[in-house]
Amino acid sequence: DGLNPRRYHVGDLRRAVRAARNGNPAAVRRAELMLSQALVDYARDLQRGQSAVRTIYVDPELRPSPLSPRMILQSAASAHSLEQYVAKWGWMHPLYGELRLALMTGGYTPAERARLQLNLERARELPALRTRHVIVNAAAQRPTFYEGNRIVDSMRIVAGKPAQPTPNMAAFIRYTSLNPYWNVPPDLA
Repeated sequence: DGLNPRRYHVGDLRRAVRAARNGNPAAVRRAELMLSQALVDYARDLQRGQSAVRTIYVDPELRPSPLSPRMILQSAASAHSLEQYVAKWGWMHPLYGELRLALMTGGYTPAERARLQLNLERARELPALRTRHVIVNAAAQRPTFYEGNRIVDSMRIVAGKPAQPTPNMAAFIRYTSLNPYWNVPPDLA
């Protein structure tokens, strides 16, 4: 996920779990608290990300709300498998999971891996909407239209250029123009 594992004190967690194996109630309680806190920190860090790439929320109600520790821990406790729960993270957009899996499978050049990592950071910012929404891939110059988590359409578009890049933003689509008037720019003519 591109996060710093030292932030989660993995060595301390291992020692606490080893100490709890003897059944001492205080050691079990300490390990449980440490593991729960690490899971909460990890889930919140996944949602927040560490990238300089940030989304502009034109409509503030689209900004993801921070996950509460209670929600994270209750979801984990009710999951059939903690491993599957962590692998899927239901509040993340499905594209995040796809990029994460691609990074884990490997076989990429360092440049490809860096691009995947950057896009993983960008995908953290995507809202995990279960409704109708559009995601524009500016690099590929393609919007993808979703109904829930199902892709229903995609097409070619013109997106920014290096001097005027397309921003990462989240907004409601309120209006659309069908067959807008368009002149060929002089530099294309």
